[in-house]
Amino acid sequence: CPCEALAERVLAGESPAQVHRWALHNQPPKFLRQLIRCLAPPSVVQSEALIGQFSHSANQLWATAGMAVPAGDNDDGQFGKFSFDSLERSKPAANAVQCCEHKPFWGIPLANIKDSKGQNPLHLAVQRQATNSVQELLQLLPRDKILEKDLKGINSLHLAATQKSSKILKLLLEILESEDLQLKSIDKEGMTPLHLAAAAGSEQCCELLLAPNWRLPVDSRDNLGRTPLHLAAWCRVGTNVVKLLMAKKSIAATARDQQGWTPLHIAVMANNRPLLEKLLEAMGPAGAQYAVLYDRTEIAKLLTIQAGATNDTRDRFNVTPAHYAAACGSISTLKAVLCDREGQQQPVDSEGRTPFMWAVIGQNEKLVLQMLSNKTRASQLLACKDHFKRNCLHLAALRGGVEMCKLLVASNNTLNVETDENGATPEHLAAGQGNIELVLWFGYQRGHLSPPLDGMDRTPFFYACLGGQVSTVEAMVNKIIFKKIPQIFSIFYLQSLHITPEHIDNLGRSALHCAVISGSLNCVKALIESKLYFNINLADNNNKTPLDIAKEYKMVEIIRYLERK
Repeated sequence: CPCEALAERVLAGESPAQVHRWALHNQPPKFLRQLIRCLAPPSVVQSEALIGQFSHSANQLWATAGMAVPAGDNDDGQFGKFSFDSLERSKPAANAVQCCEHKPFWGIPLANIKDSKGQNPLHLAVQRQATNSVQELLQLLPRDKILEKDLKGINSLHLAATQKSSKILKLLLEILESEDLQLKSIDKEGMTPLHLAAAAGSEQCCELLLAPNWRLPVDSRDNLGRTPLHLAAWCRVGTNVVKLLMAKKSIAATARDQQGWTPLHIAVMANNRPLLEKLLEAMGPAGAQYAVLYDRTEIAKLLTIQAGATNDTRDRFNVTPAHYAAACGSISTLKAVLCDREGQQQPVDSEGRTPFMWAVIGQNEKLVLQMLSNKTRASQLLACKDHFKRNCLHLAALRGGVEMCKLLVASNNTLNVETDENGATPEHLAAGQGNIELVLWFGYQRGHLSPPLDGMDRTPFFYACLGGQVSTVEAMVNKIIFKKIPQIFSIFYLQSLHITPEHIDNLGRSALHCAVISGSLNCVKALIESKLYFNINLADNNNKTPLDIAKEYKMVEIIRYLERK
């Protein structure tokens, strides 16, 4: 029996948790079966005469059984100091199958044994797929122990459901007969055994659990709103499970979780083509956006050809698969969703932006270059504007991509002078975003010409002030030269900025008015403390000075600063 080995470990100073782990986790199934017999409910009276032939260490343990055993210093999981293998070899084979005579000594009810995770011996036997141990435990334990949960709410059915073979699960279900599994087998994540069987791709276990007498609905949801079919969609060996689940209730294929994902979306993200083909029969083209978002070229082809996903297939943001492909994918994925018809009219999203514009916004330079390689097509792509009358260079300037801006201007050098609905050029937007390197580059492209004006007669410098872009404002008024920017750029930059403190917009406001409106104290300081003179007392068309505006909007720190000046 295992009592000798256990006694030696206890006397060596190991804690109960260490002994428990060594006995139930690290030993072969044969040891576990013997231990179960040792801990079975005793039918004899505790008596020293009935203890049997203990070794010296076991007798020592009996003498100190009522005393607390100190925890061992070695709690790092190294349990190889003692081995039951040698003990097994030294005993006659007959002893291995006899019920232990020492069980009165232990005095531990089998039903009460749990480890630090709240798992009982049945949990451990199921995890190790020790069929013989499971059978013996089912004879010794009360029936309700089969559904006993650990600290995570997991019972033995959950663990058995994750196994490819349904042999152990069948043993457990036969004992339970007609228990309500839906009520009694939900873990803390809201998962039933059917969820876990589907996630593991175990067709045999799913078949057992879907039997009518267990009343486990195929579309039951966990705490994240996921059905078993959602979890099966991640599993590359779960094709048969998906067929089985959908045969029970086809509506499960269209169920959305808390993130709005259907099983088809998950199959696309997992690049699970075999399973995807099964889902398409029930779902159609709804996952095309996700195929291109994750640059799944082959799946995108499958969705467009087999499921009929087209440019009319849109998500709740009115975005087509072609838009996602342009922003995140490759040219092959884009061609797949456009069915190789690149010359067709490009779809637009809710803001009037084409897939080419999305490629620019996504900084997908390789795809932009490939799309512009066709000179005839390039002029059409570059001429497009969104609902705000912004061209692709406006969008690139908003993103701050210098290399993308260079690429676009090299294809069409008039893009940088085109204006949006507010009369703003790409240079205005770059300044408003605080991208000083890009502002410098636009200044270099402009040469000695005066800064562009928008519909309100505002220069890019005004946009930097309105945006509260302190670093950009400081660089522009103090003529800071950045080390990472070539010197030749800086020379043109200093000559072409034309920062004039006296310049006012159509409302009679100066750059200082704009800095106050932004609410940035540091931006206001950058203007006043620069070498240029910005008039604090200048009134706009409404006869308001920068200080008046600060008071109107109750900007306390700016008010105090301006009053001191």
